[in-house]
Amino acid sequence: MDKFSGKNKNLIHECLVFGSEKADNAKLHDKKMNKTQLHAMGNYILHLNALWLYAKKLSYNKTDDNCRDQVLNELRPIKQDEQKDLKVLLETIPEIYKLYKNEKGHNPNNFEKQYLVLGLALHLIGDIYAHRSIVTIEGVKQAISNGVMNKNDFRNFDEFITKVKQGKIRCSKIDEEMKKKSNTKYEDNSAFMPNRFLYSKKTCKSFISNYVKNDSSFNVNYIKRSDSDGIIL
Repeated sequence: MDKFSGKNKNLIHECLVFGSEKADNAKLHDKKMNKTQLHAMGNYILHLNALWLYAKKLSYNKTDDNCRDQVLNELRPIKQDEQKDLKVLLETIPEIYKLYKNEKGHNPNNFEKQYLVLGLALHLIGDIYAHRSIVTIEGVKQAISNGVMNKNDFRNFDEFITKVKQGKIRCSKIDEEMKKKSNTKYEDNSAFMPNRFLYSKKTCKSFISNYVKNDSSFNVNYIKRSDSDGIIL
């Protein structure tokens, strides 16, 4: 059967959405257990590459044990902390299958698993832009002009601006400059530096469209950047 037939397209969409939305579940995201890889912590390029390879191997009907071992063998990060993070990520993947079974009533087959894993990758892509984007002075000016940013939220707004001009503030670090910490007001707010959301969508589309091409391989250039649009990672 054509994997892109109408029925399978619906299943692909369902699995992509499920994987992306459930990536915040405590089984997949737990800072105390060092399960942060799906949220752009650590080497997100390595983690995105790993999810791509894992999904590809599932498409060839490999077992999860085979996928995990082969991805570890092929990527072989040099740094010890990256080795540890990669192992945690790969060992965490089967948790999405359990959540899927709980809701759908059956264990996912390899076709479903493949797109559940890619759903996790889409969540990671979104978080790369949400958390790792560097705050730009143009982005701050736009946010103030649009009423999205309030200077009174910050302990010392002038000091914050100085750090922004020096390129020292990522979106994930904004709350450290605030009087009252909040990651929802700016970091997770798509109205703040809205190009983050637009570029996230572009990258998700590029990632999936390239993935489905035969013999395609992961390319870091799938992650879209643009200094002129204020997307600096």
